[in-house]
Amino acid sequence: FGVGWGLSGICPGAAYASLGIGNVTILWAIVGMFAGAYLQGVWRSKRTAAEATPAGAD
Repeated sequence: FGVGWGLSGICPGAAYASLGIGNVTILWAIVGMFAGAYLQGVWRSKRTAAEATPAGAD
């Protein structure tokens, strides 16, 4: 989400509105927003799983 927003310089609401008026090149920004959100979710779930793993016999 933040990656697409940062690289394109356009907020998600304006990106969808721009797509609605026929600006198809904005699809790159929208794809970047979705890819960023997905990758952040994957990273966060892996980090959470690693923190939940028992450290041993404490």
